[in-house]
Amino acid sequence: MDQNTRLPMGVPGEADDDTSLLRLIVEHIPNMIFVKEAANLTFVLFNRAGEDLLGYPRAEMLGKNDYDFFPTDQADFFTDKDRNVFEAPGVLDIPREPIETRDQGRRWLHTKKVPIVDADGDPAYLLGISEDITEFVETEDRLRIYEQFLREAPIGLCLYEYEGDGVYRCHAINRMMAAINGRSVDEHLGATLSEIVPQMAPTLQPIWDRVMESGDTRHGEVSAPDPRRPDEEAWWLTSYCRLRATNSARQFIGGAVQDITALKRAESNLRQALAENRDLTEFAYMASHDLKTPIRNVGHIAELIREEFAGRELPGDVPLYLEELEANARRGQAMIDGLLRLARVQTEGGDMTRQVDTDALVAGALRSLAGEIEATGAVIEREPLPRVAGDAAQLGQVFANLLANALKYRRPGVTPHIDVRGGSDGTYAVISISDNGIGIPHHQKDRLFTMFTRLHAAGSDGEGIGLALVRRIVERHGGTISVQSQPDIGSTFTFSLPLL
Repeated sequence: MDQNTRLPMGVPGEADDDTSLLRLIVEHIPNMIFVKEAANLTFVLFNRAGEDLLGYPRAEMLGKNDYDFFPTDQADFFTDKDRNVFEAPGVLDIPREPIETRDQGRRWLHTKKVPIVDADGDPAYLLGISEDITEFVETEDRLRIYEQFLREAPIGLCLYEYEGDGVYRCHAINRMMAAINGRSVDEHLGATLSEIVPQMAPTLQPIWDRVMESGDTRHGEVSAPDPRRPDEEAWWLTSYCRLRATNSARQFIGGAVQDITALKRAESNLRQALAENRDLTEFAYMASHDLKTPIRNVGHIAELIREEFAGRELPGDVPLYLEELEANARRGQAMIDGLLRLARVQTEGGDMTRQVDTDALVAGALRSLAGEIEATGAVIEREPLPRVAGDAAQLGQVFANLLANALKYRRPGVTPHIDVRGGSDGTYAVISISDNGIGIPHHQKDRLFTMFTRLHAAGSDGEGIGLALVRRIVERHGGTISVQSQPDIGSTFTFSLPLL
């Protein structure tokens, strides 16, 4: 386009051969072409491509201006640009502008506008040519989103160009990958693998060479000294693939990297804990086996002494000593049995995916305590409980222990009142067992669920394993247990179990 296009002979006017040819060309150009009068910016010419783009027939457009067809903000923009053309003669290039069409919604145009002057050099018309660049704009937007995603992705992404002879030069890298390598993005670009991570290059280069040679994608774990802390080993989950340029012989290797160092350390700690737990379980079995016989022998010796002196009076305090000896033997046997039950929670537990009727478990526990309930006149209140997933035999021990404790640790002269309630939070059943007993001293709460801790040790029996067993069973099922208590008011044990 010339900076100022002069009005050709016959436009407007009678069509001669040149004008007819010009109009024919304009009509068949695939871009929208329009002409506006300079005075009022009304359309005086419109081609077929413009009709197809905007969805308006030219007969409807001619003699009208932008405000008759487009939203005010767009009409203001078009009009402002039109006036700029006349104020600063020359080609006005508008690289991107939106336009609302009748049938195709919003489209994007690349428009050029130029004034058409008359014989005296005064602006008479405005000529505009608009190319529909909607597909280009949408593609550009998608690419921009892809670039943002790749740049901000929560895993490390990198692209290295293969230059031959084992040389890989960084072409692109995102922030996460740069952070994994302990360098900035700018420090990566243009640098080779061995320059960026010299301590990892001996591990990575053979892997990349195989990928480039075979073309196969390679997935796996890689360990090497951590680039950020060279004295520590780090682990990454990696995927590498070969990429080839479409219009050249250039080859690249693309990589996706996830730092799994924390996960590997957690796995190591878990294996160690499992091994220690296994060792503890084995110790419990061996200790209980080794201790059972001597403890049983202590009780047997006391029996032999009584048989030996049957019908005769034992001298001095011997009868008291024998009673103490037999009581200690019974207590030692009970502790060994409790320790074994504790150990078996993990090793001999049943299927924890079966449906468990917790109401039935409560009913069973109450039946086993019927004698004590009747003797104490205990009042039991209960509401329907949610069904859970778990090992019914083990969960039965939870209810049996907690209900037995609620009866055992009652206040003298006060009728026991036990309340069993339950609900759910959508994922777990939450069950509570409350009593109006003697409560738990504050100093005992912190160690309440540890082994060999007995509530109110003075004057109470038991091996001190019941609540430790309860906690072990609840935690094996993925739940938690806690207690709220006030001395001389009562206690509430609350525990959670997974819903079916």
